[in-house]
Amino acid sequence: MKFKIQKLFITIVIFSTFASVTYAATPSSQPTSSISTESSDLIDKLKQIEIFKEKIATKVAEIRNNEKAARFGNIKKIDKNTLTLSTKKGDQTVYYSDDTEIYTLAKSDKTKIQANKLAEGDRITAFGYFDTDKITLNAKYIYVMPNTLSLLGKITDKDSKNFTISLNTNEGQTIIVDIETYTKSYSLDLVKKALVKIGFSKLNKEDIIRVIGTPNEKEDNRISATRILLTTTTPKSTPSESATPSATPNPSPNE
Repeated sequence: MKFKIQKLFITIVIFSTFASVTYAATPSSQPTSSISTESSDLIDKLKQIEIFKEKIATKVAEIRNNEKAARFGNIKKIDKNTLTLSTKKGDQTVYYSDDTEIYTLAKSDKTKIQANKLAEGDRITAFGYFDTDKITLNAKYIYVMPNTLSLLGKITDKDSKNFTISLNTNEGQTIIVDIETYTKSYSLDLVKKALVKIGFSKLNKEDIIRVIGTPNEKEDNRISATRILLTTTTPKSTPSESATPSATPNPSPNE
């Protein structure tokens, strides 16, 4: 009986020891789950980095392809949303969409207009981005430039009250020139070999001037000046020789 009890006790001890070793050798389920979660998060972050790098590369490629540019010329043809411009470098293409902002420039102001106001012959400046073909310009902004005139002539009259001058051009026309608040006038300084800014008071009859301006929409032979260059001033009057006292005294009546 005693032997059986000892044998049972030894069996229990051996079983308990084996169970403890087995339990110690088996990894805990909690650390395994934590490691698995961390690995998954790391993989997700690496994937996000790769996606972000691809987006950056795509954006850089788009920026390189979509270079900023400008076009300047007269509208030769309008075909739906495409303008063909006549320029010094030949015909060039400008595309516009509903998002393109179009303005007319009149005097010192700009007015927003619709695309249907564009017409053949208009002189425009378009700003935007090149298409992938590097030929077509996708316009972001279009400015319709005013028709400008360049006239050379002599001042025949001056109205200081209304700030206008009458110009007799080399072609024999008489043009009324309005001096606006935005008009910039210059005189050629031959000594300094530079342009000097002048005011309206420096313009006089008989002066030879070059005028750049825009035609008056309501009155023919009248322009609003944007630039005036005084090229030749009126010579200052000098006393005539007959009015100049003689260096030799007149003889007295008694002589």
